[in-house]
Formats: sequence, C-alpha cells, structure tokens
Amino acid sequence: MDKAEDLCRQALEIDPHSIEVMGHLARVQVKANKKDETLRELLQELAFRGDGSDWDVWARRQLVMWRD
Repeated sequence: MDKAEDLCRQALEIDPHSIEVMGHLARVQVKANKKDETLRELLQELAFRGDGSDWDVWARRQLVMWRD
C-alpha cells in the first residue's frame, strides 16, 4: 500500500487536477485505514468536483461512512 500511495502522490505532482489520480490516492488511503485530515480534504474535493466519473459518488459514500 505504501508503494501505491507513493506512486499516486508522484502522479498527482505531475497532474494535480486529475480526478482519476485523486481517486486512486484516496482509495489507497481508505484501504490502508489512513483516516486523517488530508484524506478528508481529498474526499471532499472528489465529492464536490463531480465530473461524472463515479469518483464523486464513491467519495460521498466514504465521507458518510466516516461520520458513523
């Protein structure tokens, strides 16, 4: 998971506006149970950008589960 997170961060440096890269980074962090403010901000960005790629729906679901 650490390697995947590092690769996603590198990709995000190349394209900081990529919904796909943000989504994959967030998914890796969720799977690694890294619930921190950085992940929350990433999920909020995905949830509110809503580009129709389904990352927005997934991110909203993660944010709702976070509250529970």
